[in-house]
Amino acid sequence: MALKKWADLHLTRVTSGGQFIPQIDGLRFVAIATVVLHHISNYIFVKTHHEDLSISTARYLIEGHWGVPLFFIISGFIVALPFGKHLLENGKSISLRDYFLRRITRLDPPYILCLLLLFPLVLVVQHVTFRSQVLHLIASIFYVHNLVYNNLSTINPVTWSVFLAIAVYIAAFLGPISSWVFSRPLLTITGGMCYTIYLYHSAVISAVGRHLLFIHPATYNQTLLLHAIVEIPPIALVSILLFAYVERPCMERDWPKRLLQRIKSSTPPESSELIGSK
Repeated sequence: MALKKWADLHLTRVTSGGQFIPQIDGLRFVAIATVVLHHISNYIFVKTHHEDLSISTARYLIEGHWGVPLFFIISGFIVALPFGKHLLENGKSISLRDYFLRRITRLDPPYILCLLLLFPLVLVVQHVTFRSQVLHLIASIFYVHNLVYNNLSTINPVTWSVFLAIAVYIAAFLGPISSWVFSRPLLTITGGMCYTIYLYHSAVISAVGRHLLFIHPATYNQTLLLHAIVEIPPIALVSILLFAYVERPCMERDWPKRLLQRIKSSTPPESSELIGSK
């Protein structure tokens, strides 16, 4: 019960309009699961040059980037929803200023924190200098790395698609069976954490997967199963903690105000008086 209470408090999504659609997070689960398995499979192929690639599972996972387009479809639906309600149902008008401010305060803090956390790890693991990577970091933070360097971010390659996430598509879900499946708690909670999972899963795969490279199962499917069993739990653990204590707090609309209030309340009275006298 205590674990369920903690999960309900920290792992459920906070939505701007207060409307929670569980099937959306169920589809997010499908998308992020496909992305994670694709990167695990690609990591195996790059590091081991596994020859068992004729199997359809291997080719599907290595060549198929199906999760990202699904994210684009979901994002398009979510982005269009408030505007559609306004135009089709005479809902409240949408302030573009408030809308984009909300996007910035919701998505940018977890994104920037991820880059700042991975930056020193890149310097150590890849044996590169701060000077050679700092401009890559800045370009990644401002979503222009692909444009400036015509290549993936050297800090976190998977972020190429983050700035493309607002896609103009609308997804519809029909039928009681799909509605039931995609609204299951395991799927909706995992799908709800997809942004944090997406930001960190590649780094965790690299950190954990390197310790499995000395094991050589007979087939590709066995290799994939081994890596998935070993790597998915730490991906889940890292994502749960960072979602609960970084991304989810950013879902609260007034988090900047509450953070400032907390900082002020923790400031010693003497410091406050000194600041006021100045």
